Amino acid sequence: DHNEFSQSVDGIERALVEEVLDHHRIGMERTAEPITVINRVVGSTCSIVADMYRTSGHTPSAQGAGLMLSGLLADTVMINSPTTTELDRSLADWLSGIAGVDIEEYGRAMFAAGSQTGTMSAPEILAQDRKHYQENGHAFSVGQFEMVGFEEFWARASELQAALDQSREAAGLWCAALMVTDITTSTTLLVVSGPRSFRDRIAYPEPADGVYEMRGVLSRKKQLLPLLLEIM
Repeated sequence: DHNEFSQSVDGIERALVEEVLDHHRIGMERTAEPITVINRVVGSTCSIVADMYRTSGHTPSAQGAGLMLSGLLADTVMINSPTTTELDRSLADWLSGIAGVDIEEYGRAMFAAGSQTGTMSAPEILAQDRKHYQENGHAFSVGQFEMVGFEEFWARASELQAALDQSREAAGLWCAALMVTDITTSTTLLVVSGPRSFRDRIAYPEPADGVYEMRGVLSRKKQLLPLLLEIM
């Protein structure tokens, strides 16, 4: 899912990479030998795998279809992200039929189960889906956490902001951010720890200090990163 070593599993630089399936930008390290690389502009790597099943005439098991559908819905925020393609939609329908689930019902249940923060510490929430970047001369990180509603976030907003400040300082980053995305309203609350001069250039409502309300923003890759790079 990540051809860039900085975004992949720990220890990948010591591994023999034999094949890459991905849907992110190209930033690969040099490989020791020729390898197969399949990189497609789709919403999820699970779509690539599912399409390989379908085009080869093979049908996955119900469990396998459910797993691929889960990854597809997670990556595309239930087919709502701007990264979603017609192929993603077609494959979601195909996989849901094999798995025997309703996309909307299953997706909501999946996100609701994953957004229960009561047993998670603030550092665990920040680290759940965090990516590190080195762009425009700055080192920064952006995490994302999907929720159903923002009630749990606002109850812990101060705690999360403090944890974000601490993690940024500990890692020596110029900036750190957390996208808290409500899948029911397609809205993201962006929590930012970084220079005030940078934060002042984020042209979105700021309902609380360092928290920006971004309606219609769901994708870190396609929507948020271009904005952050533009105002750095």
